[in-house]
Amino acid sequence: MQEQSKQPLISVITICYNAAAGIERTIQSVLGQTYRNIEYIIIDGGSSDGTVDIIKKYEDRFEYWVSEPDKGIYDAMNKGIKHAEGEWLNMMNAGDNFADKDVLKNIFIAEIPEEKVFIYSDMLSCLKNGQTYISQMSFEKGHLIHQCVIYRKRLHEEHGYYIVTKKLIISDYLFSFVFRKKEL
Repeated sequence: MQEQSKQPLISVITICYNAAAGIERTIQSVLGQTYRNIEYIIIDGGSSDGTVDIIKKYEDRFEYWVSEPDKGIYDAMNKGIKHAEGEWLNMMNAGDNFADKDVLKNIFIAEIPEEKVFIYSDMLSCLKNGQTYISQMSFEKGHLIHQCVIYRKRLHEEHGYYIVTKKLIISDYLFSFVFRKKEL
C-alpha cells in the first residue's frame, strides 16, 4: 500500500491464536491509522474459535494473512517478518491496539536518521472500569512490550530471527540485546 516514497513503509504484524475476543479491535486500530503507508500482515496459529471468520471480514485490506499451525509466538512472528516488505516493523498482537489513530503518523512525520534502528514508547493501558494508566518502558531495564516497539527490519537481516523453542519464551528480550542500542 505504499503511497508516498518519502514515507517509509511500516509492516504491522498481528499474531494470534483463538483470539476472537480481541482481534477485531486490533484490526480496526491498525486499519484506522491516519498514516497510510502501512502493510498489514496477520499470522493466525490455526484458530478454531471464530478468529478466522473475523479476519476474513477484513481480508481485502491486508497484504497477507494465513491461518495454520505454528510452533508458538516466535515462530508466528518470524513468519510475519519473512513476509514483511516494510522498512520498519511493529508487532501489534491480537487484543492490543494503538493509543489513537495518529500514532504512526506522529512517529514518522519527520524523517528518521538511518542510524536510528529502534523506537519505543511507554504503554497506555485501559482497565475494564474505564481507568487508564501508563506503564513506563525501558530498554536499559529490559522492560519492553511488542506493541510499544517499532524497529527496522534490517536488524533481522543483520542478526537473525527470533529463536524458536518451547523452553525459551524470552526470544524477543534476547534479540533486543543482539544489536547495539540506537533509539529515539
